[in-house]
Amino acid sequence: MTELQVKSVRVRGLFYLILSCCAIFTLPSKLQAQSITQTIPLDPGKIPDQIQQQNNLLNPTPETPQIKFDSNQIDEIIRFAITTTAVRYPFLANPSDRLTFSPSTFNPSDANNYSESDIRFAKKNPTIEKLTYGYFPRSEQFYWVLPDNRVIFETQGFQGGVLQQGSGTDITVSQTVTFTRALSGRQVVTTLPENFAEITKDINPSTFTIQSTSAEVFNPPGIPAPPIVLNTGINLNSPNVTVISAGVGSTNNSQGGGSNFGNLEPNNTPQVLQGFPTNNLQSLFGNGAIPIAVGSVIPEANLLPLGLSFNSPNNPNNTLGGTTSSPGLKILQLNRFDNQDLLQILTNPFLSRSDREFYYLNSLFWSDLGIRQPLVSTTQTQTTNSWQRIYLSRPVNQTLISYDPKEIRATYNNRFINLGVSVSYSNDTGKFNYQQSLNSTIGMLLGGTFLFADPQNLQGQVDQAKQLRDEKAKFTPLVTVATSEQRQQINQRLNSSLFYSTLGSSLEQVSGTLTFASNIAPTSSDVFQVRTGLYRRAVQFVGSEIGEVIKGDTTVSVARVSFENFGPLTFIGSNIPRNVTGIPANEAFASQVVLTAPDGRQFVQNINSSDPGLVAIPIGIKRAELAFDRIELTRRDRQTSKFFVYSGYVSLPSVELGWNGSNEGLNYGVTSGLWFNTAPNNAGNVENNTLGTSEPSVGVYANAFLTFNSTMVERDDKNNPLSVMTISPLLRLAWNSSPNSNNSSTYSLSCTFSRQIPGFSFSITPGVTVADQKTSYRTISFVQGSIDIGNGLRFRSSVEFDQNTFWSFEGTQQLTPNFTVGAFYKNFTDINQGIDTRETASNYGVSLRYQVPATPVSIETQLGSSDGNIEVRIKGNVRFQI
Repeated sequence: MTELQVKSVRVRGLFYLILSCCAIFTLPSKLQAQSITQTIPLDPGKIPDQIQQQNNLLNPTPETPQIKFDSNQIDEIIRFAITTTAVRYPFLANPSDRLTFSPSTFNPSDANNYSESDIRFAKKNPTIEKLTYGYFPRSEQFYWVLPDNRVIFETQGFQGGVLQQGSGTDITVSQTVTFTRALSGRQVVTTLPENFAEITKDINPSTFTIQSTSAEVFNPPGIPAPPIVLNTGINLNSPNVTVISAGVGSTNNSQGGGSNFGNLEPNNTPQVLQGFPTNNLQSLFGNGAIPIAVGSVIPEANLLPLGLSFNSPNNPNNTLGGTTSSPGLKILQLNRFDNQDLLQILTNPFLSRSDREFYYLNSLFWSDLGIRQPLVSTTQTQTTNSWQRIYLSRPVNQTLISYDPKEIRATYNNRFINLGVSVSYSNDTGKFNYQQSLNSTIGMLLGGTFLFADPQNLQGQVDQAKQLRDEKAKFTPLVTVATSEQRQQINQRLNSSLFYSTLGSSLEQVSGTLTFASNIAPTSSDVFQVRTGLYRRAVQFVGSEIGEVIKGDTTVSVARVSFENFGPLTFIGSNIPRNVTGIPANEAFASQVVLTAPDGRQFVQNINSSDPGLVAIPIGIKRAELAFDRIELTRRDRQTSKFFVYSGYVSLPSVELGWNGSNEGLNYGVTSGLWFNTAPNNAGNVENNTLGTSEPSVGVYANAFLTFNSTMVERDDKNNPLSVMTISPLLRLAWNSSPNSNNSSTYSLSCTFSRQIPGFSFSITPGVTVADQKTSYRTISFVQGSIDIGNGLRFRSSVEFDQNTFWSFEGTQQLTPNFTVGAFYKNFTDINQGIDTRETASNYGVSLRYQVPATPVSIETQLGSSDGNIEVRIKGNVRFQI
């Protein structure tokens, strides 16, 4: 850095006072050529993917404050002093919290509003990655020099921001499980020929054995059914076999079928051959109360007795309550037929539909074919929701530097309090996550601890200095054995130490810092701090709400039944000679029954042996009935379950201790912290993580780094620098007690080689990182490099060897001191679907960078294409005065 150049003003003694007070914050010229050390990644788990153009935070380009004095000159002096400090030593005057904006942009003379943004218009990325704002009124920034070589200053303001926190997905899965079981019903009934007794030669019918065989074929409509050939092992051509043929016809005689042939002599009553036994399904259909039709609901109480409940396992031996009749030769007459329901079906043509249904259910041989394999149908809907962390805070930073009057050293004390609130909110759903909001707010309030911890009474010294300001007093001159140049070295060493302290921290956002008395010398430093704030962990949570299974009604889904066509068997009465009936020829009988009503009407019934009806025999017309029926029962159970997926970050309250120091070119530091999570299973849209990666409720971490900067300057005979070569090895350890694939413990070693000559410079950084993911280790090696040519042309590239090989290349050309254009190509694209990651894709485009003259403020826009998708990214910081 160069010495501060101050424009001449007509203030005389005031001018010299300003110079004497601000000279302590200037750098010696011999440090101007020193190269910056490799930047430690802010996120210790993140591997640098490419060299990024960055501001020299240790040796920033000086801004020249514009001094404008008015009648209130003391305020102008204070503003000038605090501005000079902020510009020369940004980490010394750092008013922010390591998140809202970079300390290098702080300039109270130039602006009171500061903002940083990262806005993306790209697939698989949120629109607003980061949008933060800080307001630091000029009147609230204070600087003073107290007696005893004490320099005290205070910055305070207001901060807020919106940060992309994660992405949630709500999935609703509706499942319908369809259970189906089938019942088959079969029956064959044929009439015996009227001369059956002669055919069987008076064999007792009850002694016959029955063999029944049936079959049916159902083809889709339009496809003819083939002939059925029954191979039962019976040789129909054998002389011992008589084929019984059935006739075709119908009858409707109330005295015949209508009375179940009860008016016939038993010997003349038709005989039938029943092929299958019967069992009774009448109770299944509520004993006639439930129609046999598709859609009919069958109560569970009707299913259980028959073993047909879908809650019961398949029973291959289910008899459906047992048989109600057996197959065999039977007489179609009441009291001579063992199944009165089947008898009604076979003989009575005058039954109503409901009666036929009722009798039909006990007329067939029903078989339980069991439950089919359930059919599962699934419908799924999902919605996505983006989650942001929104915060507001009130930062107050108080710093005291006490220069030793007798030794070339200083003591540094600091108290930073950044009280605030932070909430986790989804604009897509309009909901807050109260548990994580509580976590982050606790972390923001932890800094309030330092309201009561002020061992150096910084607040009292600030109040004392403000009282002197109000009294129009002057800065007290510094009286030290250290020269102005040595004080500059002390300040630069302190700024460098605070730089490493900030970058070595694992906190995402600092809510409070207490720096104990730390010794700073021109070539060494020793800084010990207690910090509070938010520790960020990446999580992948999956929660579920498994809905109750809603059992559906059991309904009839298939009713292929023949109760309308099955029966009756039809006969036509035929008079036959009396001598072939059962009435002896030598007997006769007659009877007359007369019923007389009160009004005189009479009802007469005559029975006479000469009546042709008594000497008639039924001749079969429709001589056979066959039934091949099927009833299917179906139940549809429904279940609606919800799954909640959250991929993103949680910001947890944390307390950490940090110690770092330096000696000549050696810088080192150790940080250890403790974080806790009041809701370890809750984040974003997931209320209870049951299926995702589990998170503990408390954890510890430790970081360490060691780097050595070796700078070699080659000079000519006139001692002018010809080249500068810098070697900076870096060893970094970042351990946490709960590593996983999202929160690795990393151990990295790298070394930066750089060389600068007039009009040309280059740097190359090879390195290797080992990531401990608890269940596995990953080894990542990388090489990063850049070349700068004096005309403003710059090339940057990187190659990373991991599970995939990622590489990038970028070239930029400075058109003016303010504008730079460039082009880039890389084989990956950065995505943020909750967690920052990347995927293989061809990504190329152009970039435009605008740098505010003589300031570190800049805005960069990238316009590119990734796998055919247009992507735009705007990233930068601004500051302005209102």
